[in-house]
Amino acid sequence: NNGAFTASTGTLTLDGTSAQAISGATTFNNLVLSNASATTTASSPLTIAGNLTLSASGVTFAGGGNTITVKGGIANSGTHSGSGKILLSAGTATHALTGSGTYGNLEIDDTGFNATVTGTPTVSGTLTFINGRISTVGTSDTLIIGAGGSISGAATSRHVVGNLAKTYSATGSFTYAVGDGTNYTPVLVNFTSLTTTGNLTVSTPASAGDHPNTTAGSSGVEYATSVNRYWTFSNWTLVGTCNVTLNYITTDVDSGATAASFVIRRGASCSGSGGLRTCTSWSGLTVSGTPTTTQASASGV
Repeated sequence: NNGAFTASTGTLTLDGTSAQAISGATTFNNLVLSNASATTTASSPLTIAGNLTLSASGVTFAGGGNTITVKGGIANSGTHSGSGKILLSAGTATHALTGSGTYGNLEIDDTGFNATVTGTPTVSGTLTFINGRISTVGTSDTLIIGAGGSISGAATSRHVVGNLAKTYSATGSFTYAVGDGTNYTPVLVNFTSLTTTGNLTVSTPASAGDHPNTTAGSSGVEYATSVNRYWTFSNWTLVGTCNVTLNYITTDVDSGATAASFVIRRGASCSGSGGLRTCTSWSGLTVSGTPTTTQASASGV
């Protein structure tokens, strides 16, 4: 495109069987990439005013070092790659991310709208938060950070609400940028030994509160003088030992609670979904250091 392309309200589909390329800064309405035989490349920044679709697992979209701005949603069953990024920005509604494809780098910067995830997409590069949250929709929908991936810019109103997974290929630490609909309550997981590589998912409920077993008096935590928050570690395919640091906010702590006396309890044999999971077996973890009104750590998990 060396001239003026008017996107209007239509959809452009690239479905060739040999390599296809988009050159020149262009704004599309809806862009569908269906070429599963060869790579589609972008040699200039692009804007998608509507939705971007990578239609199948064999579809590869090489964005190079360019920014692909998407104002709508993304249906990704393929692979986005390159040193550039897909930017969720300037939308008129929540950015709906569907499918289980791969993003090279993904960024959200939309002061008016957040994003949702339906499926199990993977960010192989960096997930960057500038403005906005990303929420997983169903109990099995999960945003995955790849083995070489990372998260940048997470904070209050800039984090994942729901299931966030990390792929571990070696020992090391990762901060799960999770929180509820308002507060940022991340978890640092540092694997000191890893005998089987794989994934680990962490989440915290969309609103603060005691675990159901704490309210019922079976978790071993005194609900009246506790931190009114808990985290779920699930769907792991790895085997190892880690240290865990849990971060909460001061308003999560019950009045009259003594932070230095906090214990950390772990439930097992849990059933149910989301914040309604109940566990039949509870045990204590080794508290590391002295808990505070915003943080507590466990070692040798």
